[in-house]
Amino acid sequence: MQRRTAAEKVERFLLTRAKREAESIVEVVDAWAQAHDEDVRAAYESLDDLDFIIDRDAELWMPLFALCSIAAPERLLQLKEDAIALSNAKQAADVGDSLPLNLLDDIWQVWPTGSIHLATSDLLAKLRDLAESPWLETQLNDRKLAKMLRPFHVQSRQIRLGTITVKGYRFAELEKAARRYLPTPDKKEETKETDCVNTGENCTFQWETAN
Repeated sequence: MQRRTAAEKVERFLLTRAKREAESIVEVVDAWAQAHDEDVRAAYESLDDLDFIIDRDAELWMPLFALCSIAAPERLLQLKEDAIALSNAKQAADVGDSLPLNLLDDIWQVWPTGSIHLATSDLLAKLRDLAESPWLETQLNDRKLAKMLRPFHVQSRQIRLGTITVKGYRFAELEKAARRYLPTPDKKEETKETDCVNTGENCTFQWETAN
């Protein structure tokens, strides 16, 4: 689940109406569960350890993986990706009260208006130069930065700056995260297209697995 933005409209949830509308679904699910009870139990007992997430989370996710392996085996890869994303987000929340959110907010504040991407080294320098910056004390480096931003789906990637390729971040991902998780992010005026036209910058980039 993700926090909705101010522009997203979500229908109000009413429990009594939901129960009424879900009756037919509950009947189908109950019938399926009774028919496949033994298959799901066998899948759970033979399930390998979910070593891609931490022990405590793996124990909670195992029943869902067993169920998915019988009900929709073609969705197991997607379930794995979701489990990793949610587990990482949970770990980030445990780091400290709102440290990841503070980082996201500070990045939004120091990001140069109109820049479509920014080198990791330049971003770290801007964060450390903030007045009363907490990022000097926490010894923020490229790996810590990537780990703290990962739950927001902001990832370190290869970006092209002129004739060289370096590690960095894309404004498009930062903007999505800021609109979703920050209360009232300031508007960044220039768009990606405007920036490319005005500066003549090579706007090509390469996707890469996050750090």
